[in-house]
Amino acid sequence: MSEPSVTIPVMVYRNADALPRTTESILRLDLTDPEVLLSDDGSPEDQRHKLEAAAEQLRKKYRRVRVIVNEENVGTVRHFNGLIDRAEGDYIVPCSAGDSFADAATLRLLAERMERRGELILSARHRDLYPDRVKVRPGALFGMMQNRLPKTALRSMITKRNQISGCAVIYTKKLFESFGKFDEDYRLLDDFPYYVMLLKRGVKFPYVHRVLTEHPMGGVSNGSVHPQIYRDIRTMRRKLLADPAGLDGRTLEYLKKTVKEENDGD
Repeated sequence: MSEPSVTIPVMVYRNADALPRTTESILRLDLTDPEVLLSDDGSPEDQRHKLEAAAEQLRKKYRRVRVIVNEENVGTVRHFNGLIDRAEGDYIVPCSAGDSFADAATLRLLAERMERRGELILSARHRDLYPDRVKVRPGALFGMMQNRLPKTALRSMITKRNQISGCAVIYTKKLFESFGKFDEDYRLLDDFPYYVMLLKRGVKFPYVHRVLTEHPMGGVSNGSVHPQIYRDIRTMRRKLLADPAGLDGRTLEYLKKTVKEENDGD
């Protein structure tokens, strides 16, 4: 079996110092010819040489390495959409500077599985690395729900939170060709509304109980939530209420109540 064609977009915004951890893990991958896109979204110019340094390291092993720079910050959603357009691989595995692949083989094995089964999207697990502990997400119970009871998983995500690890998802080009890219009505919240849309439309979205990536907590990832995330979540709720197809009664009642409370609080 030939090696799957994989693109790894590495998204950078004011955290180019974290690139060595990511690039070192990419260099350890059991892949001979991935495409790597090092992409900065409007960071200060004094950080850009760090992308070139990372690219130089990657080019010692891989031939398809590109540096992309947005002169102005466009936000996560538009940034990722632009990288989807540029990606040449059949499988797209995004990560942020500082993230790393947990081992050498899992990415290749999961892409091969997707190729065999014709899967459009696949989610795995990731490790959050805190200074004093390690947390693996998502929990096995939600993963089972995602595989066996997708409507229940959908309700759980809308009424609680996104429980699919966006930093451990593999997309295919065919998925975006069939269902479109991320909704640019959102600025920072790319994956959550997209996953809800897929589950709402009955798209098969399998989960595997295997760790794909690791994400260090601290610094930029300090547990705080950007206010724009909350604004994006409010936008998502209103969009869902305006187009309720695929939602069950309990989910709709939750949305009606929550949106009313938000409106009353404005």
